[in-house]
Amino acid sequence: MYMAAAEILNKRVGDYRTFITDKIFAPLNMSSTTFSEQQARNSGQFAQTWDGFSSRRIPYWFPEPTADFILAIGGLISNVNDMVKWVKFLLASLKDRHTSSKQLSEVIKITTQARSVSRGDSQYPEVSIQGYGLGWWCESYRGHNRIYHFGSLPGVCSRVSVYPEAGIALVLLANIDEKEIFNRIVENHVVDLALGLDPIDWQSRWKYTPGSLRKVVEQPPPLSMKAYLGTYRNEGYGEVTFHLPLCVTDPSSTSAEVSAAYEKIDSATGIAYTWQLQASWARIWASHFRLISLGDNLFVGQLAALFPHGHGKDKSPFVASASECAVQFIVEGGDVTGFYLYMDAYTNEEPANKPTLAAVHAHFVRSLAILEET
Repeated sequence: MYMAAAEILNKRVGDYRTFITDKIFAPLNMSSTTFSEQQARNSGQFAQTWDGFSSRRIPYWFPEPTADFILAIGGLISNVNDMVKWVKFLLASLKDRHTSSKQLSEVIKITTQARSVSRGDSQYPEVSIQGYGLGWWCESYRGHNRIYHFGSLPGVCSRVSVYPEAGIALVLLANIDEKEIFNRIVENHVVDLALGLDPIDWQSRWKYTPGSLRKVVEQPPPLSMKAYLGTYRNEGYGEVTFHLPLCVTDPSSTSAEVSAAYEKIDSATGIAYTWQLQASWARIWASHFRLISLGDNLFVGQLAALFPHGHGKDKSPFVASASECAVQFIVEGGDVTGFYLYMDAYTNEEPANKPTLAAVHAHFVRSLAILEET
């Protein structure tokens, strides 16, 4: 959605980064806010980024060559001082949204008005059901309207919340990912104090469970592992080529490089699998894609960024930005013709061997079969 919005701006007004800088950053004097990694580094104030999964330092995730395509989804670099200027403006605009005829206030009103129900119930009586506007979630917290957005990218997470009628706005920034739950705890505690309400112990209510690539109890597939090898393609996600581990047909091949990377990672974690496929899959969130058989042509998918040689001064192997999915291979007439990808198979703490196959996220078609010797 955000990349689409950036592309629309590119078509209408030229480069969206220049447009946002001229129309928002400059008028609000947000002089330290930029889309440029190099500009942030030149300031001498660019924070290091850390992985919440491994607690290891990782590189900045959006290098300059990829900026045009992906910065719109979270590549803005700022600091607390500049973000305070933004939320002050936002707070003033939201307070006027029902009375002002100004064009800008009307835009703010449109973007922060709920267009759909994103959560139809609430686990806690203090929090209402939730709506979603144009990039903003809308709900009530202890009787006060709350409009907010949060996000997490490898190495960072942030949250911006505005309480228009209460006249409160908060900015929470962290240079480590997967810590949104802590941002929420801090926000609720601060708001309780600011509103003169009896504080609620949100930390005891929300139990933080760090993400991990769990040990999978693998089961042999009904077909030979070689039957699943090959290149699979989806129009949106591109191609992925699965190999067997420890391929020795060509030591300089991509499959050998992938196998060597996983061998270092597995040696460090002490986890090894027999029924697995491996792939290099350089995407925003991951560098590699591993499949582990659960039997019946169903595999656990592990998407992760591998650092087989470490990062920075620490050269020991580690895994960052890890997530799990499910892959169901399609077999027709004894031949594998593709697979279904279920990205939301583990949204509710399901055991690693029992994914929930509720909705297909993408369909990959097999375009090339390959043969390998191990």
